[in-house]
Amino acid sequence: METMLIRSWIFLGFVLFILLGYISNKNKFLSSDDLFGGTTWLQPIFNKQFAYLQFPSKYIHNQLLLTSTTGYFNIGRKLNNINPIKDELEYGEGKLSQDSIRNYLGIESNSSNSDHLKKEIDHDKANIFGFKDEGTCDLTKGNWVHDIRKPLYNASCPFIESYSNCEVNGRPDSEFINWKWKPKDCELPQINPKAFMESMRGQSIAFIGDSVNRNHFQSLLCILSQVEKPITLFTTEIREEFEALRHNHGYLFRSFALSLSYYWSSFLVQKTNKFVLMNDNTTQNIRHIDIDIMDRNLVQNLVGIDILIISTAHWYLLNPMIILERNQVIGGHNCKNVMGMIEDPNLLPYAYKKVIHNVLKGLLSTPQFKGTLLFRSLSPNHFGHKRHDTGGSCNFTTPLNNPIYSHSIWMYNVQLEEFLNVYKTLDSPTMVRLKFLDITYSSQLRGDGHPNNYRYSKEVNTMFINDVNFDRSHDCVHWCLPGPIDMWNDILVETLRLIKLEGEM
Repeated sequence: METMLIRSWIFLGFVLFILLGYISNKNKFLSSDDLFGGTTWLQPIFNKQFAYLQFPSKYIHNQLLLTSTTGYFNIGRKLNNINPIKDELEYGEGKLSQDSIRNYLGIESNSSNSDHLKKEIDHDKANIFGFKDEGTCDLTKGNWVHDIRKPLYNASCPFIESYSNCEVNGRPDSEFINWKWKPKDCELPQINPKAFMESMRGQSIAFIGDSVNRNHFQSLLCILSQVEKPITLFTTEIREEFEALRHNHGYLFRSFALSLSYYWSSFLVQKTNKFVLMNDNTTQNIRHIDIDIMDRNLVQNLVGIDILIISTAHWYLLNPMIILERNQVIGGHNCKNVMGMIEDPNLLPYAYKKVIHNVLKGLLSTPQFKGTLLFRSLSPNHFGHKRHDTGGSCNFTTPLNNPIYSHSIWMYNVQLEEFLNVYKTLDSPTMVRLKFLDITYSSQLRGDGHPNNYRYSKEVNTMFINDVNFDRSHDCVHWCLPGPIDMWNDILVETLRLIKLEGEM
C-alpha cells in the first residue's frame, strides 16, 4: 500500500512538472530549459581560432561562459539595499550619496572606514593610471582652458557618423572646439598622430562597445587619417533581431602596418530578444541580458588585438530589460508590466556591477586575448533632469564651470569600484595589462560638445520640417566631431606611454 502511494505521488509530481512546462512554453516566457535549470552537460567545441563551451540551451549558443573562469556567484543572496529609489536612478539627478554607493557595494559606512576607503581608492587609482609617485599629475583632475589651436581634422573627414557631424548638420557656433583639457598639475600633450603611429607600428587597436565607443573610434580614425589614408579591411553587418542594423569596421594604415577596428557590442554580454507575456495578455519583445556570458561579437574578435578599448553604460538604462544569471531569470528592469515580474530597484546596480566584474576577469583570462585592456569610464550625458524623449536638451556653447550630474552618473562609481576590486586580484604581469581610461569628470564639464538638435543634416530637417511624427528629440549622449572627445585620445596616448614605461620597469 505504501509503495503504491509513493508511486502515485511520483506520478502526480511528474504530471505537474510537464503541465508547468507546457504552460510556460505557451506563454513564451520560460522554456522547458528554464524549468530544468538550464543544461545538464557540457560539450567543448573547438575551432581554428579558439574554444567555445557549447550548452544545449536557447539562451547560450557557441558562447564563452564567463563562469568557467570566474566562478559562479550566489544567486540566492539578498541584494544589498541602496538609498536611491528607482525613479532617482532613472529620472533624478543621479548624484548618489557615498553611503548609497557603499551600501550596495557592501562597504561599511562609518567615517573611519570611509576615510580608509578614500585613501585606498586614491592609492589604487595611482596604480591603474600608471602614476608612480605621490604627487604625480592626475590627468582626471583639472579644467578646460581656451585653446587657439585648430582641431587635427575637420568636418570633411569621411569617417564621421552623420549624427556627430555638427558643422555639416548646421550648428552655427564653433566655440566648442576651441578648448583643451588642462590637468591641475601638468600639461596633457595633444596627440601627435604620426609619432603615435610610429610607436604603434605593426600593432592592432580595437574598440568594442556601444555607439559612444564608436564615436571615440571615429575620432581617432579621423586624427590618424590626416597622416595617411587608411584602406578598408572589412565592413561586416551585425544583424540583431527587431533592432537596427549594426556594423563592424576595420581599417589598415599600410605604411605603419597598423590596424584600427571597431566591433559593435552594446552590453558586452549576451543579449537576446524574446517575446514575453504582459499583464494585459499581449506579448512584447523584450531584451534578455545574460550578465555572465560575454557577447559573441566580443569573443569572436579578440585574436591578434594588442590594445583593446571597451566600454558599456547607457544601454543598461534603456527600457525594458530582463536579467539572467547562470541561465536563470533573476529579475527585470522596467518590467513591471511583464506577467509574474516583480520590480527590484536594487537589481540594475547589482547586474551592472557583475557585468563589469565578469567581462574584465573573463577577457584577462581568455587564452586568445594576450593584449592590453583599457576600460573607458562613463561618458556622461547632459540631459539634466529630463530624458531625450521628454524635452531634455543641452543648449550650451562653452564649457561648464561645474559638472552636471546626469541620472546615469551612479554607473561611474560602480565602474571604478568594481574595476579596483578586479585589479586587486591580479598578479603583477596581468596588472600591467589592465588600465582605467577615466574621462568622466572632464567630460561632465562639456555639455556644449553634443549634437543636441543638430543630429540630422540640414536636408533631413528641411524635408521633415512639417512632419509632426518626425523625431525631434535632442542628442546629448553622443559627441560632435571634431569636438571634446578628441581629448580622450590624448589621455589614451598618455596611458599607453605609461603602460610601456611600467612594462619596461
